[in-house]
Amino acid sequence: MAKTHMKARIGLICSDNDERRDGEAYRNQVNARYVASIVNAGGLPLLIPLQFPLTEVERLSDHFDGILIIGGGDVAIERCGGKAHPSVSAPNPERDALEIAITRMALAYNLPLFGICRGEQVMNVATGGTLYSDIPSQFETALNHSQPEDIPITKLTQQVQILTESKLYSIVRTDRLWANTFHHQAVNALGDGFRACAFGSDGLIEAIENPDHPFAIGVQWHPEGLQNHSEHAALFQAFVAAAQSRA
Repeated sequence: MAKTHMKARIGLICSDNDERRDGEAYRNQVNARYVASIVNAGGLPLLIPLQFPLTEVERLSDHFDGILIIGGGDVAIERCGGKAHPSVSAPNPERDALEIAITRMALAYNLPLFGICRGEQVMNVATGGTLYSDIPSQFETALNHSQPEDIPITKLTQQVQILTESKLYSIVRTDRLWANTFHHQAVNALGDGFRACAFGSDGLIEAIENPDHPFAIGVQWHPEGLQNHSEHAALFQAFVAAAQSRA
């Protein structure tokens, strides 16, 4: 019997329902755009629930070929060295702890790692970096990094500049990339092993990468909403390809 080609197994760490009534159970959920982006890039998406035991995180290195950390609410300010601000969402200690633990595991085991929006911020915090808790009040800029909710995720609204010596540039093949923007927090001081590889026109860090890792890239925009654009689709393709190589 011929061997079946094994697709790269991509673990997507779930988020939870943002609002719940008293007594209602949390829901482990992932926006379908993330899942579709992995499938379209040739990967096999598998969900990791927030209740996954921290004591078992190391086992994931045997069962997954790559890890995707998706967007969502804010990292707790006490974890990211941030300042208190009314815009900061209610903390989710369970999610923070799991994503940070899985990030550290992925970096230690050379497991391809892709972080989107909050995911990029988690990667930075997990390695000792800090965040701006609220860009408008803590970073001098004329740009609005959080586009209004009535503007769809599929719309290009902000240009980022990508360093030509970066891995990110080798993937998207351009030093000027139009993207969407849905964040009020951002990377401040970089975590150990990471370097900034893309910036907004105001100098705010828009992407980070670990040059010594097979694939450890975090972006502040949402490429899962821009898959009709080849540069953004290429991010998922490169991520899944790196995971396939490990598989």
